[in-house]
Amino acid sequence: MGCMWSAEEFKEGDDTVPSASAQTKLLLVDNADAHVFIPGFRTPKPTDLAVALQRFNIPSALLNRLVSLRSGVIQAVGGEEEAVSWKSKKRKSHQGAVDSSSLEKALGDYLPVLLGLTFTEEKVSSAVQFEWTNEEDEKKETALPSALYELLSVLQLLGILAFQEVNVCLTPRAAADGYIPKVTEENKKNAVEILLKASQFLECALSSVLPRLPNDVKAKLPVDLSEGVLRALEQQALGQGVEIQLGLAIENVKASVAVKRRLACEQVKYWLQAYECASSVALEHGWGPKHKLFVKWKLLEAQAAAYYYHGMILDENPEDDSHAQGLACLQAAHAFLKEGQRARTAFANTAPMTRMPPPGGAMKYLSEKIPKDTLKKIRLYGNGSRDKTPVATPQLPDFLLALKAEAFILPPVDQDAGRVFKSMATHDVVSWNAMIMGYVICGQGHKALQLSEQMEFEGVTPDPVTFVGLLKACASLRALDKGRRIHTQIIQNSYESDIFVGSSLVDMYAKSGSIDDACRVFNKMPTCNVVSWNTMIMGHVKCGQGQKALELYQQMQCEGVQPDTVTFVGVLNACASLAAVDEGMRVHEQIVCSGCEFDVSVGNSLIDMYAKCGNLEDAKRVFRRMTTRDVVSWNAMIVGFVKCGEGHKALELFRQMQSEGVEPVPITFVGVLNACANATSLKEGRHVHEQIMRSGCESNIFVGNSLIDMYAKCGSIEDARRVFNRMVSRNAISWNALILGYVKCGQGHKALELFKQMQCEGLQPDHVTFVGILNACASVVALEEGRCIHEQIIQWDCEADVKVSNSLIDMYAKCGSIEDAWRVFTKMVTHNVISWNAIILGYLKCGQGTKALELYQQMQSEGVQPDPVTFVGVLNACASVSALEEGRCIHKQIISSDCKFDVFVACSLIDMYSKCGSIEDAQRVFNKLPTRNLVSWNAMLGGYAMHGHAKEALEHFQQMCQEGVEVDKVTFVSLLSACSHVGLVDEGLCYFESMGSVYGISAIAEHYACMVDLLGRAGQLQEAENLIDMMPFKPSAFVWKALLGACRIHGNVEMGERIAECIC
Repeated sequence: MGCMWSAEEFKEGDDTVPSASAQTKLLLVDNADAHVFIPGFRTPKPTDLAVALQRFNIPSALLNRLVSLRSGVIQAVGGEEEAVSWKSKKRKSHQGAVDSSSLEKALGDYLPVLLGLTFTEEKVSSAVQFEWTNEEDEKKETALPSALYELLSVLQLLGILAFQEVNVCLTPRAAADGYIPKVTEENKKNAVEILLKASQFLECALSSVLPRLPNDVKAKLPVDLSEGVLRALEQQALGQGVEIQLGLAIENVKASVAVKRRLACEQVKYWLQAYECASSVALEHGWGPKHKLFVKWKLLEAQAAAYYYHGMILDENPEDDSHAQGLACLQAAHAFLKEGQRARTAFANTAPMTRMPPPGGAMKYLSEKIPKDTLKKIRLYGNGSRDKTPVATPQLPDFLLALKAEAFILPPVDQDAGRVFKSMATHDVVSWNAMIMGYVICGQGHKALQLSEQMEFEGVTPDPVTFVGLLKACASLRALDKGRRIHTQIIQNSYESDIFVGSSLVDMYAKSGSIDDACRVFNKMPTCNVVSWNTMIMGHVKCGQGQKALELYQQMQCEGVQPDTVTFVGVLNACASLAAVDEGMRVHEQIVCSGCEFDVSVGNSLIDMYAKCGNLEDAKRVFRRMTTRDVVSWNAMIVGFVKCGEGHKALELFRQMQSEGVEPVPITFVGVLNACANATSLKEGRHVHEQIMRSGCESNIFVGNSLIDMYAKCGSIEDARRVFNRMVSRNAISWNALILGYVKCGQGHKALELFKQMQCEGLQPDHVTFVGILNACASVVALEEGRCIHEQIIQWDCEADVKVSNSLIDMYAKCGSIEDAWRVFTKMVTHNVISWNAIILGYLKCGQGTKALELYQQMQSEGVQPDPVTFVGVLNACASVSALEEGRCIHKQIISSDCKFDVFVACSLIDMYSKCGSIEDAQRVFNKLPTRNLVSWNAMLGGYAMHGHAKEALEHFQQMCQEGVEVDKVTFVSLLSACSHVGLVDEGLCYFESMGSVYGISAIAEHYACMVDLLGRAGQLQEAENLIDMMPFKPSAFVWKALLGACRIHGNVEMGERIAECIC
């Protein structure tokens, strides 16, 4: 099976650099890195090719070339000295007799000619007895009559040579200062790439050669070439590559714990697969058991590393049980570490004996850290098993594997060999096409592309149907580079003018995101059918170029090409993306005329288009007229209601859908959860959550994200966090939803903690993340954190995003740093209305109302139309500087805009006129309101109170009650303030008492301050002090100051001094 490292070549305490020959087989990887296991070194034996193939009339030149190239391979491995014993051969191989680079070159020269022999008639490819021997296990030679056996052996040997190349890369070199030998970071990274190459050779053997072997040949294969061993070696290569990456991460002080955990967890997956594959084969002799022990040892070490880093991350989590879970992980890591040490000892003591180097690299570091940190946490938290129920060891997170073994692409068949052997073959391109298209239809594009390589190696020339299938495979995989290579082959075969090939090229480029290449191919096509046009239209829609898609639709009709259902679906999607309802209606008329109206996909697209354009009535009309509806139809209508803000109707439709027997799918649940969120219907959301759990859709990441969003928007952030914690996998949207949820619920500090945790787990924030976390900084006035996040935004090149810049302006302004807000604003290339609103409100918040009004004038001069938020801001600016005339000018602009009936704008007008001394104008605005809500009533009441119009204020309050307006705390602040201004003590006391007894409103500090002011102004200082003493919470300085002011007015020095002490 293989060998580990040479005891002769590495001696403990020997710091000398190995010789070049020793480096070939030195298998100890650095004092500080992974140990690379070299599997069986199989070599070819001489065979008389000329005699075996002479009856097939193969030209002598080609036959001599084949014999010469194979002899070159045998000579490169030093295998022609028949008299040399096996033991001396083994000794020579350890001493460097096998030159890896020469052997690799010899195999590379031999491979193209061998492929010609391999992919020909079976009677030719099976005419030769190819013989190989295992140089390590002293087994008898294996000779099999199959060129595929020869090819399999060559690929396995190329993989072994790649392992040897890794050893050369990772051999410790003398340091520049002459002290400790070391391996450079560059060599370690190169080693990872070479291990990937080894896995590719082995994957090619597994996927392209082994399945083609006849069963009788496969049954006689040596164990070294069995599927289990080859697969174990492939996974071993990947596992050792990740092990080196983990060592690099540990050495890198900037690498986060989350990155190390991900690498360790990936490593576990590779070694687990390697162990399962090695265990599936009966390896009873030689290096077989040794190999199993090696894989088991590395698996246990990987598990120790993964549980250690997972435990460290859990321990940092603020959740209640996270410390216990973290400790459980650390204890599991310690157990795996000890088991791994036992496996390492067993490996060392199992024949054939090998010299073991001291532990190094990642495990040298972790073998010290794991016991130390585990003991530290036990002392800190206690051993949970002693005083409470032990915590189950949490599962490791499931990460996508970063290193993947893609099959090595075999070189083209030698031209001379291909021409000769092809003449002997009888293959049909139609059968190849059928298999390729079969894989494409089944969604297995990778296999279709692999099959095409085999087809090419067999010398079968692809036809247009082949290229159509391969381009469809590339499109499904978004394999742009592979698609471009196939495009080159198409040009070489003169098939680019074929209409079906051309349409497939356009489709491949469009789906792979290269719309420019798609346009170039389309423009070169001599004729275009409806499929070509449809591909171009859909491609532009997918790339966000809806207007171009509509132009193509017009051009298509001008050229006399009749649209079909696919065309209409694409054009309606374009209209929806542009909210072009008029164009959509014209397309609808054409659909009716064409007879396609009752096609389900067209009907669904019509519903979607009308809904996205805000025309729900037409969407409902199309929905009702559909003769058949599928789940997509219901989804389109539900999402349409949600988009138009009619969440309750969406929920009604969901219930109707189920009553008609249509089963919801994940997209349905996403729409319905959005409806619950929009309608703030927590009860309905929980009911939908129960259905999701019953349907088995809870693990769907989109459904999980929607659940987090729904719970957060409905105010149940605890439920949102529970969903988040249960998710098997999370993406940036999951984190964003919970961060925004914490911000919405006023828990900005939690949002900041979650943002740090997100980064610790290695997820890259996007512009939505930054918008949410900047809002969190603004809500808790965390200026320094905001500045740090600003630096990250610059690093991730997100500063140019308008939404992010707007949030930066808002954050800086709310944190009191208007200069920073202004700097961000001036650096922006373009400003939208939100940008202007943010900076205007920022200056207003900082008490610079005049500057806010100047910015408003500049905004208008740049042609940006104000919205309700703008008007609210500038009206507040007018109020802050008593700019009545500017306020009246703005009022005129509001009347001529679409904002005149906005309730918040109206309230700001009332407040502006009140604060600028024109209570009559405020009254006129209030009287003209078509509908009034509590905010507008309170605004008018506040105006009366501000001007001391107590009579009007009390009458206004009575009118509110008569019209059934539900009063709130703000109402009573204004009412008590009005009583205070004119000394209506009895009325004030009466209203204060009625707050709780009649209206069920608990008094807050502002109410007590008004009452203290009212009693103090009336000279009832003791009563005011008694009221303060009766407050259910600690009085604020504001309340004490109200009483202190009354003491000054009435000359009560003694009480004033006592009150002053309370304030201090």
